[in-house]
Amino acid sequence: MSPSATGPEKFVLTSSGTCLHHCRGRTRPHGIAGARGPVGWVYTCPGGTVSTVVFLGGVRRPSPARVRIYLQSRTQRPERVRIEDLRSATRYGPELGRAAERWAARPGVHAPIHLLYWRRYPRKVGRRYSYLYACFQHGARDVRFYPGNGARTAPPCPFDRLNV
Repeated sequence: MSPSATGPEKFVLTSSGTCLHHCRGRTRPHGIAGARGPVGWVYTCPGGTVSTVVFLGGVRRPSPARVRIYLQSRTQRPERVRIEDLRSATRYGPELGRAAERWAARPGVHAPIHLLYWRRYPRKVGRRYSYLYACFQHGARDVRFYPGNGARTAPPCPFDRLNV
């Protein structure tokens, strides 16, 4: 994310967080690009595990059905993208800081910022947990998600072998 961003993404993008499921390490965002700029971010820990995927709706609410279809089209096991794992949130200027308040007060804006979060919680497979990983080798517009058993680093991307 560039410091010159002027839209709502400037206020909701965090540079790091904490891995929620895998290691408690610091996460960092990887952008998901759309035709008109950033549409979301995939937060991964140092081991490559996906902690959270955030979709930006801006002043309009992101459609959970559309986001689900998008995620299913980019996930190795589409049935694991469940509608109950998608959560919407509305952020207002005061909770995002003074700069966000000034941005929201500009003529033509006057609206909260809408986000949609996807968290795929680890699944227990036998004695190990299966985590979600992301492959960014296919370009910012074509991130791919795949499950893998818990490890310190991400397993190889299965989409690379398929030449998808």
